[in-house]
Amino acid sequence: METSSNAQPVIEGTNVRQFLAQKGSIVIKELREVGKLKAEYDHSIIVSTMILGIVKGKTRKTSYGVRLSRTETESYSELSVLLDFDELPELMDSFDFIGSLSVSLKSKQCDYTEVVYSTKDDAQFGFYQTNQQDQQAFIKISPHGDTTFLDVGHFVKLKTLFLNAQEHLITRGASIE
Repeated sequence: METSSNAQPVIEGTNVRQFLAQKGSIVIKELREVGKLKAEYDHSIIVSTMILGIVKGKTRKTSYGVRLSRTETESYSELSVLLDFDELPELMDSFDFIGSLSVSLKSKQCDYTEVVYSTKDDAQFGFYQTNQQDQQAFIKISPHGDTTFLDVGHFVKLKTLFLNAQEHLITRGASIE
């Protein structure tokens, strides 16, 4: 039995990614780099705001988000992931939780421990502690991408970049519904 369907394929991930996948529409993309964070192994993490406008006929929709990129200085390659504006408060809370947990675990002898927060678009932020009490923070831009390592203390700087991005998006009309 054959069925015919004109239904659009379901695109998983963020609303921002779904906006970017629009066909038969005009897509207006506005990017602003908020800041850059130096990571290990000659990598940099870049946080940018993204405002997308979709115009289809007389209908116009706007979506707000953040683009998180990892660049490699020598190869000029870049990986990126998108976060919806409404994901930012939970991400900020995760940075607070990860930061306080890393401080409390640092003084404890424990087995290998890993703490991870994952976004809708499969970015991962976390840290691990070895049984020798060594800690390492990491960011994984995509499930298939390389892991970027940084000091656990850099989560405070990264949170500040995301807060700056959130503030900018609010001045441009973003709000949590």
